[in-house]
Amino acid sequence: MNHSNGSHRPGSLRRAAALLASAVVAGSFFAPAAAIAAEPGTGRILGRLASNRGEPVAGDIVAIDETTGRAYSATARSDGGYAISDVPAGRYAVLFRPSDIALPDAPFGYAEAWFPNVRRGDDAARVIVDAGVETVDVDAVLTAAGRVTGVISGAVGEYAVALLDEPTPVDPFDGDTLVVEIDRAGRFALRAPAGGYELLVYRRFGHDWLPYALSEERVELPSRGDVEVTPVVVPMAGAVELHLCADDGAFAAEADVTLARQGCLRVERDGLTDQAGRVLFEGLAPGRYVVAVDGVARTPSLVVTVEPDRVARVADRPIPA
Repeated sequence: MNHSNGSHRPGSLRRAAALLASAVVAGSFFAPAAAIAAEPGTGRILGRLASNRGEPVAGDIVAIDETTGRAYSATARSDGGYAISDVPAGRYAVLFRPSDIALPDAPFGYAEAWFPNVRRGDDAARVIVDAGVETVDVDAVLTAAGRVTGVISGAVGEYAVALLDEPTPVDPFDGDTLVVEIDRAGRFALRAPAGGYELLVYRRFGHDWLPYALSEERVELPSRGDVEVTPVVVPMAGAVELHLCADDGAFAAEADVTLARQGCLRVERDGLTDQAGRVLFEGLAPGRYVVAVDGVARTPSLVVTVEPDRVARVADRPIPA
């Protein structure tokens, strides 16, 4: 075997994992029907997809090159064994993707895991593949998942629900975040490993998913447990309109304006003022926001309170020269 815990590129792993989520479902990855001659400069990754009780588990195994993000995959055999062939020499993170099948011992299936059985790609041990060598014992020991269900109601919009045990991700659909869109009835169901989570509601704005409402209820999910959370009522969105000018009173056209939740470093919105020095941010969750112009270092911060179904207007805010 050849495993390592060295440096890695988490961004490329997250992007690759996000692409795999749709590609595997669409059937883009298949195990070879028969063994073929190895390509020059490649090796093989071998192991077993099994539960923590030793039972074989159906599913896919994907090795992701930590440098390029390219993926190589196989499907587990009936005994749980697998072999990923023709893998170029390099360093890989291996993702175990069990099939979404309910079993007596796992009524909500098994939770995904990265080798050696951790939830995040950032924490995965790297598997070293050498040319002409079989890297063995890359085994999964999967635990039975639990399920979290609930209802989102209130303001009209497109929403998704995420279970978080880490800082808020920039994009909840970019990798390891446990997230799902709600259905037309406002319901959601999320399969997840046992653990403690915060429940965060995201709202779609354009092409982006933005944090919108945090449930006051902390979710404690046991393995094989079925937890229904208290219904979450999301408030109506508000807006902020800014009218900016320079010290001489001239309109501040094409000024770069950013908006961030107070106490949060992540920029939630950004935009440019028009020729009249105006910029409008809509679809904001109620709360307090810090406004900055052309970078925090150049501009004194301005805090704006957003209320449901209202537009907070800030007029003639001068920009220091």
